Amino acid sequence: TLRVAAAQMIFARTIPENLEKIAQATQTAAGAGADVILFPECATTGYAVDFDTIPGSVLRDALREVAGIAARFGIQILVGSAIGDRRQRFNGLVLFDRRGRFRHAYAKCQLTEGDRRWFTPGDSLSLFSLGAARATAVICHERRYPELVRLPAMAGAQAVFHPNAGMDDLAA
Repeated sequence: TLRVAAAQMIFARTIPENLEKIAQATQTAAGAGADVILFPECATTGYAVDFDTIPGSVLRDALREVAGIAARFGIQILVGSAIGDRRQRFNGLVLFDRRGRFRHAYAKCQLTEGDRRWFTPGDSLSLFSLGAARATAVICHERRYPELVRLPAMAGAQAVFHPNAGMDDLAA
């Protein structure tokens, strides 16, 4: 059995405020017995920000803080975050285990027009383990590309995680 929690967030204005929301939701999920919690796309920074103004070191520090939150509450965290630096930045989903160790990162490969302003497309599918369960992920707009799930399912994925920033119009 894999107990999954999903966090909905109204993004804050600052990374520290988003990290506080991540910590609070993680504490709640861990207290309810969840094995893993999924956060939205770009949960560390918010989605509607100028990513050119955020140094790579700030993004890495935010992810170190998320790793610490995972370890503090003993729960796996899947968190949406920009990853990389200004030369090559990705819209990513990062997995930390119960001890706060990095386990997987997926870079969104099917970008929206707005994403392309800030992000480089990823070049691989997502396939990772959550204990005995194998899983995959697609980020937001990528739900339109079933092969991103079909191929990992053929490779053994049993669960699909789909973080979304909530800004994507399904009809588009």
